Amino acid sequence: MAAALLFWTPVQAGTTSAAVPWRAPLTVVAKTTGPLTGAVRFALFDRAAAGSWGDSVLAAALVPVCSSSTVWTTPPLFRGSYALAVFHDLNANEVLDKNVVGMPAEPYGFSNNARNAIGPPSIREATFRFNDTAAVMVVELR
Repeated sequence: MAAALLFWTPVQAGTTSAAVPWRAPLTVVAKTTGPLTGAVRFALFDRAAAGSWGDSVLAAALVPVCSSSTVWTTPPLFRGSYALAVFHDLNANEVLDKNVVGMPAEPYGFSNNARNAIGPPSIREATFRFNDTAAVMVVELR
């Protein structure tokens, strides 16, 4: 597995339980049909703190592409609600390239495989509940 550059600020996600905090990693698999170049960029948002995609990222990673499935394992997470935004940075220029009409020119995806015809889905549409010790989230990049 390729090494990932990881930037993480330990922030506890909003919880509905007063129980002792529980933490486990989440494995994210980004599936792409694009060329095996560049890197996949992952961004994990804590839904208790983030109301939109522009809010601060809880954890992020840059993983070089070596196959059609690129894997990132998050730092241990508390039980809570999260959302993921992922894109395949084909040319490794660190931005999601867009075409002349402003549509993404590189494969991208969100948790729950949420998608809108125009523009990104709302962060609410991509929100998922994290409760499992062995959770795997698959995100289809298109």
